Amino acid sequence: MWLIRSNLMIILINTIFIFLIQFLFLSLVHAKLSVLTYQITFILFIFVPINIVIWYSKMNVGFYQHWLCIYVGFLCSSVLFYVIKAILVDKPSDFPPSEPYFDLFLTVFIYGLLQLLIFIFLNGVAYIIYKFTHKNQT
Repeated sequence: MWLIRSNLMIILINTIFIFLIQFLFLSLVHAKLSVLTYQITFILFIFVPINIVIWYSKMNVGFYQHWLCIYVGFLCSSVLFYVIKAILVDKPSDFPPSEPYFDLFLTVFIYGLLQLLIFIFLNGVAYIIYKFTHKNQT
């Protein structure tokens, strides 16, 4: 029971933080900040510290379960972000009815794909560090 609760907490924490960062970026600073700068800033200063704190907290889950929870949290935040932005999207009168939604979908897809590639790279780095630090325990 404790393991399921820990996994759900990790998923919830990652979902909330990733969603808020995506929403704030695309709503407030999208025109002032490039995508690559945003992704690097997001990963280094927000995502990594949050998950390091989670890793060393009382929620002791396995390495693979932690990363699985991160990916599930990312998926949930992307779906939540798409739904909220679809509700709040402005619909200009000179566009076809589905044009703003398709643009929103492409934007979310591009940002989501870029974040997923960064997460996979970060997962590989974390796996290498994990194997070097836990090689005597296996």
